[in-house]
Amino acid sequence: DDFFSEAFDRYFDFDDFTVSYGFGAGVEFFIDDDLILDLSFKSMTTGRIEYLTPSTVSYNSSEGFYDLGINSSSFDNLNFGFGLKVLF
Repeated sequence: DDFFSEAFDRYFDFDDFTVSYGFGAGVEFFIDDDLILDLSFKSMTTGRIEYLTPSTVSYNSSEGFYDLGINSSSFDNLNFGFGLKVLF
């Protein structure tokens, strides 16, 4: 057995968990009897999480292990929506 034949994703970490929450609102404008303009927005946020990127992982050949540079961030986003609805 060598180091690379070992499965690296066989463990389940219960601390890899975060909560996501948000709110949204929208409004519809009747342009015609059969056509509606729909405008909306939604804001979402998460708790802080830790993650790796390819640029933060390197192999230390002198010591024989991987150096992991762990990043930490929350992933917040704001979405805007625009749509046309056609009634049949």
